[in-house]
Amino acid sequence: RARKRPGRMYKGTALADEVVALNPHFADAVEELDLQGDDETSTMDGDGDRESLVSESSVLSEKAAASRLAALAVRPALDRFGFVARAEEPVDARSGGFGTDVRAEPQARSAAQARQENTELHKWLSMLGPRWRSWTLAPRRLLLKRRVRRGIPNAVRAHAWDLLTDVPSLHPKLPEYSELVARCTPEVFEEIERDVHRTFPEHALFSQVFDAAGDPVESKRGMPDGARLLARLLAAVAGHDAELSYCQGLNYVGGLLLMFHTEERALCLLLALLGRCGLRECYLPGLPGLRAAIEAFDGLVAGSLPKLHAHLEKEMVEPSLYCTRWFMTLFIGCLPFEASLRALDCICFDRDPKVLFRLGLAVLSLHEAKLLRLRGEALMGALRTAPSECADVDALFSRAFALRVKRRALGGGALGRLASAAVRK
Repeated sequence: RARKRPGRMYKGTALADEVVALNPHFADAVEELDLQGDDETSTMDGDGDRESLVSESSVLSEKAAASRLAALAVRPALDRFGFVARAEEPVDARSGGFGTDVRAEPQARSAAQARQENTELHKWLSMLGPRWRSWTLAPRRLLLKRRVRRGIPNAVRAHAWDLLTDVPSLHPKLPEYSELVARCTPEVFEEIERDVHRTFPEHALFSQVFDAAGDPVESKRGMPDGARLLARLLAAVAGHDAELSYCQGLNYVGGLLLMFHTEERALCLLLALLGRCGLRECYLPGLPGLRAAIEAFDGLVAGSLPKLHAHLEKEMVEPSLYCTRWFMTLFIGCLPFEASLRALDCICFDRDPKVLFRLGLAVLSLHEAKLLRLRGEALMGALRTAPSECADVDALFSRAFALRVKRRALGGGALGRLASAAVRK
């Protein structure tokens, strides 16, 4: 005879609540387990042995269900970029190095936003076809510029970056990837390994193992796959450019490219950013490009935000104390991740990192009133966290492109075309 066994109702247990708290979408999985418990049947014919078997199978089924719930618990929800989505936390105001974690997107996109992104994607798919060359020339180039500034769709971002920086022409000229990696000296590779462990610890590619709370834990297999790929990529850059070798900050740029590209393609794009886009001077020994960029940025702040500049001078806050990280990481890990990607879109299009100066001014402009009220350590803390508080990315870029920043005003030593031209000579 068959009878329905009472459901075990996993919903409401501590483990199930923990799973649903990590990701609301897992609520359906918990409901499914409850329904399975309701629908299971057992054959009962009065045989004691069969009673025992049914009881034993029930225990095994409960263990299997608990195991499935635990499996859900160690797979935290990820945002669309691959970062761990966690409950809202206070913004970290640490000052130590470049170690601040990238925060996942706080909210899901609305249906209207999704439709807008799909519309943009269709436009880009049309542009990236056989007639791409015509979009890089007048008069279509102006429309391309507007679309780049609105942000390239993620689905075609990697391909668009390659075309904008002319990576296809660079790829055949490079030696074998494994050969470049082998050229890296053991001392440089050891320095690289120290940094890659601290790069994007909240991203699925760079931290593959998580505990039940969604916090990354060290993998028993050693270095995560993403960290291993990043170490090889940075070693290849050092092997290709012995003068540049490795500099802190490149790990963030390289790590971001690996989220979209294979190792070999990421190397080509990173070399294009360093050479054709004028970023190489920022990472050379002595950091000549960075020093010139900070000096130029200080002049821009004095001209665009004179009250804030005077306040920072009065409090003896040098621009190098807060904007060094902005320039060396291209705002990666400083701004919301979507804003960092859009900044890289503009750098690839312009082949000039001028947008970094615009974004720096926009961040200070949006927080000017708050910064003018603060002093001492409170002022420094607010400067460090100001970029991460720019949650409205569209408003940030609207403010940035409303500011007039001329390349001539930045000087020949600052990052960009003039500096890269001097190096080529």
